[in-house]
Amino acid sequence: MRRAWRSGSYCLLAAALIGLVGCAGPKPAPAPPAAGSGSASFSPTTVQLAAGQSTTVTIRTEGLNAGSMATQFGLLHNNANTEISDAQCVGVFAGADASHATQQAGDLLACTYATGGATGTSGDAMTVTLTNRGGEAETISFNSALTIYLTSTLAAESLAASSTLTVTN
Repeated sequence: MRRAWRSGSYCLLAAALIGLVGCAGPKPAPAPPAAGSGSASFSPTTVQLAAGQSTTVTIRTEGLNAGSMATQFGLLHNNANTEISDAQCVGVFAGADASHATQQAGDLLACTYATGGATGTSGDAMTVTLTNRGGEAETISFNSALTIYLTSTLAAESLAASSTLTVTN
């Protein structure tokens, strides 16, 4: 009886270890979001700011699916020169929760609905305050890997960038 118990427990232990080894293998990278027909753009596309000056910039979306649950904009810029602050969800994303995180080379902005969704498929989505801290000119662009929207069916789709934002001094 004791021998049968040991044999059974060794089999269970071996099965558990084999299962753990199978789970510990490398996982494939998540698939990129599906290419959507939507786009993101800045308005205006050029601003003139001396060091310390600020202005409001609007991010617009075109061609989203009706009732989109969220949108995210990855912005690429020189953090030492440009500060982005006061993110607000507006227009088709009015009433959504705004979020903002500074990244190594820019900012990540988002509008997310807990319930409900966008009120349209195109229009203003977000406003931000842009401050020229360093006094230098630069071009701000969208990071295509981080500029997406979440459809009403919870599928992520990429947003093509249709403009850049030029900061002159």
